[in-house]
Formats: sequence, C-alpha cells, structure tokens
Amino acid sequence: MDMKKVIGYLLVAVGLILLVITSKPFQSYLTQVPFISEQPAMYLMVAGAVLIIVGIFIGIKGGSSSKKEREVPIFKGKDVVGYRVTK
Repeated sequence: MDMKKVIGYLLVAVGLILLVITSKPFQSYLTQVPFISEQPAMYLMVAGAVLIIVGIFIGIKGGSSSKKEREVPIFKGKDVVGYRVTK
C-alpha cells in the first residue's frame, strides 16, 4: 500500500473521531481531555470535516502512476503478436 494512502486513511480516521466526540452523546468526554476541552465544539467539528476532506483527497491522489500507462496491441496482419506499453 502506498504511504500517501496510509496518511489519507489516518487523516480520515482522526477526522471521524473528532466528529464523533463533538456529537451530543460524546460531549461529556470532551471535558476529560485538557487541550480539547478548551476549544469550542464547533471548531472541532469543522476541523474534523476538513481532515476528512483532506484525507480523502490525499488518498485519491496517492494512487499509483501505473494507471496512466496502457497497453496497446501490436498486430501482424489480423493477429495480435504482442503488446506495447504507452504513456
């Protein structure tokens, strides 16, 4: 797996965690963490959404470059005798 995809997945996971802890049932856990309890819940919710979007973008763009290459058949008469990789 590509390292950019792993980073993308981690960012999405952190973003989802931020969104979950800012929801009503889990807001009591916010007061237990000193750094997070100082921040307004709306800022944490926006930060979670931004992390999810950035993580998805990095995960999509982190794909391998082999998708840009394609194989084209080499013909001899009507028969395919091989394939050539083009960029």
